[in-house]
Amino acid sequence: MFVAGGCSIAGQVVLLRELMAAFQGNELSLGGILAAWLLWGALGSWAAGFVADRCERPSALLAAGLAAAALLLPATVFASGLVRKISGVSPTEMISFVKFLWVSAVLLGPLCFVQGGFFAFGSKALASAAAESDSDDADGGTEAAGRAYMLESAGSGVGGVVLSLLLINLLPPVALVLLFSAAMLICTVLLIEPRSDARGASRLAQMTIALLAGACLVAAFGARLDDRRWRMMWHPMRLLEARNSFYGSLAAIEVSSEGEGEGETSLYADGLLTATSGSRLRAEELVHVGLAHHRDPKDVLLIGGGLSGCLAEALKHPIERVDYVELDPEIIRLGRRRLLESDLRPLADERTTVRYTDARRFVKTTDEKYDVVIMDLPGPRSARLNRLYSSEFFGELKRLLRDDGIVVFAISSSEVYPSPEQRLLLASMSKTAKSAFATARVLPGEACLFILSNAELPPADAQVVLMKLDSLNIPREYVTWNRLPDQFQQHKIEGLRNIVEQGEASARLNLDFQPIGYLYSLSEWAAHFRGARLQRWLRAAIAAKRVLFFAVPGAILAAMGVFILFSKRSGVGLAVAIGGLSEMVFQLVVLIGFQVLYGYLFYRIGIMVGLFMAGLAAGSFVIWRLGGLSHYRANRYFLFVQGLICVYPAVLPIVFKINPPAAVFMLLPAVAGVIGGLQLPLAVQMVRQARRGLGRSAGGLYGLDLFGSCFGALLAGPILIPTVGLIGVCLWAAMLNIIVLVVLIARQ
Repeated sequence: MFVAGGCSIAGQVVLLRELMAAFQGNELSLGGILAAWLLWGALGSWAAGFVADRCERPSALLAAGLAAAALLLPATVFASGLVRKISGVSPTEMISFVKFLWVSAVLLGPLCFVQGGFFAFGSKALASAAAESDSDDADGGTEAAGRAYMLESAGSGVGGVVLSLLLINLLPPVALVLLFSAAMLICTVLLIEPRSDARGASRLAQMTIALLAGACLVAAFGARLDDRRWRMMWHPMRLLEARNSFYGSLAAIEVSSEGEGEGETSLYADGLLTATSGSRLRAEELVHVGLAHHRDPKDVLLIGGGLSGCLAEALKHPIERVDYVELDPEIIRLGRRRLLESDLRPLADERTTVRYTDARRFVKTTDEKYDVVIMDLPGPRSARLNRLYSSEFFGELKRLLRDDGIVVFAISSSEVYPSPEQRLLLASMSKTAKSAFATARVLPGEACLFILSNAELPPADAQVVLMKLDSLNIPREYVTWNRLPDQFQQHKIEGLRNIVEQGEASARLNLDFQPIGYLYSLSEWAAHFRGARLQRWLRAAIAAKRVLFFAVPGAILAAMGVFILFSKRSGVGLAVAIGGLSEMVFQLVVLIGFQVLYGYLFYRIGIMVGLFMAGLAAGSFVIWRLGGLSHYRANRYFLFVQGLICVYPAVLPIVFKINPPAAVFMLLPAVAGVIGGLQLPLAVQMVRQARRGLGRSAGGLYGLDLFGSCFGALLAGPILIPTVGLIGVCLWAAMLNIIVLVVLIARQ
């Protein structure tokens, strides 16, 4: 059970990374992936519960499940990189959410269905091993369920931490999961051939050495499988190099026209274009137009864009210093191996200092002052990127600027007629920028330029910009007299300004703990797909009043409670389902809250996931050590745990306000895990006292827990957190659990 939990969570992390890269790193995919994972796991748990009670050798079922998972895991990881090809989408084309969700659900189905049965099979196997004729008594069943949940959760905690800290960057994905398959095969052999004599230890050592040696050979072969998979992913483009870093999946691609020799080299990170050799259009507009709005820029902070041309264009100006912030050093190393020398020369300039850190963290902690801050980033299309477009971040940037300093960034749009979704996003960005700066100018283009300052800006005139650039003798290809005057025609500038100002009346501020910019950006992205259901759903979420997100689920849950009371049901299943939903919501809120407060640090987030699983193990350990409980005590403990679930989300906003040290904040997932670890074993005992089999009780309740978590993943990430905010989601979860607590008390 320990190895099953560790290999399951490690495989889940690898698959999440691969599938998110296929969906260009958007957190909307995270909710869909987790929902599919948990739904299939719930179905597998329910099925396993019925089968386990009818099998005389449940350990054989567990062995069969481990063997099946050992075969399915590498096959699923291999296929995960081909999601876009299976969907009929080119390597650089956007994929619709509905198509991605269906393909991912089918892909994950067999593996997740098998892994969902581990808990039911393990509970029954441990109960059978602990007793002979009375293996189905309530005490033994409760102890076995608690022990199984404890071992699986402890293995998950260790697996998540070890993978995040040590393994994720050592081997490519398929080779990595083949090692997990080898570990599951070891356990399979142990379950099939139990050690019954003195030679057992010797056989175990020989078998382990043989399997580990085989695993090393398989891992070497797995690297070839990964190379083959990556080449299939990027066909018909020519793959130069692909690898994983601590922060994502990187690839260098060569694109050449038919009949020509070498083409352009592009770098991709998690499926998003990071740099293209020789590409300068966006970089010239962002840098030259931005710097021309400052009287005499000397010190520049560049966030992103070091390899995409922004650094090279900035160094053409008579500036004295550029601090370039880049999160992943592997992107720079990959660029040094694959890009042109002209693209890399700016990195060696004596005026350039590369800072390998999270941009938000750097801005919070540095004491440097700058004349201009240039942000060459995608828009707020994910929760991680949205924190670099919030009102709080703009306020932090203002602290770094000198009195006449400016901030420049771009948001993709239409130069002539922005769509309704683009208008709302632009209006939200403008309104948010004005909450921190006295002036927020928006200039038209394929990517609308935002120029923010507390000082008076020169007129928005192409001639003023071009005359200043000419006076500095700055060579350029796109920001020229032939192109810029047409782009910056006064009627275009005034028309865009009127559109944005009108939209500000209905647009909402983009805040750290209420990332509405993320939702607006998702809606703009979904509009690219004709007739997309997601687009209509997101429009409804934007238009809906926030009170509806509280009233509708509250009314549904209250109606279910009334049904439970009149039908004289226990309500335990409802509590477990809402508890699973809440645990998933808590986990997402804490992780995004950590990003907002302390910056995106992959290592710490990995540890936080491990701490959550370790908390589950600790809670299960407490119930296991308590042994058999009377119906009265089990009932009281269950009500107490339900009360803790109500209190926990009410504490989170206080923690956000206090902003404690990161080490203290990282304990929050462990606390949530302990509460979840207490609930499920207690629920198993209460249902078992209704004379149901252990396998059916454990499998059914575990399935409800996963089913609730599935809805939590679908609701919290893409909809609730952007719409009602992190604090609003905490209050939402508290409301649901208070209703459940009232139902449980009334049922007494």
